Amino acid sequence: MIDLDAIRANPKVYEKAVKDKFLDVSVKDFLKLDEDRKSKLVKVEEMRAKKNEVSKKIPTLKGAEKEKKLAEMKTFSDDLKTEEAALNSIEENWKAMQLDLPQIPL
Repeated sequence: MIDLDAIRANPKVYEKAVKDKFLDVSVKDFLKLDEDRKSKLVKVEEMRAKKNEVSKKIPTLKGAEKEKKLAEMKTFSDDLKTEEAALNSIEENWKAMQLDLPQIPL
């Protein structure tokens, strides 16, 4: 595995290593995917926090208000599952690209 902080801080060093080793991997694409992963992860975590917060409030609600929140949470849960699936897809690609990146010479 590569040092993610190092590649974020010094992408040109890794680009040179890729070129020197004649590899077919793009450091720029990896960094873009890394940013996408981070932003998607933040979004998913925020959605999970909101779901947990609302789920704690639902038992205290009564009648129509409770039914309304339950319906909203059903839709919200579906959206969360979609976002989690997208995050999983991004993470799979992100991990695969990490394996293709070379170690830089010391």
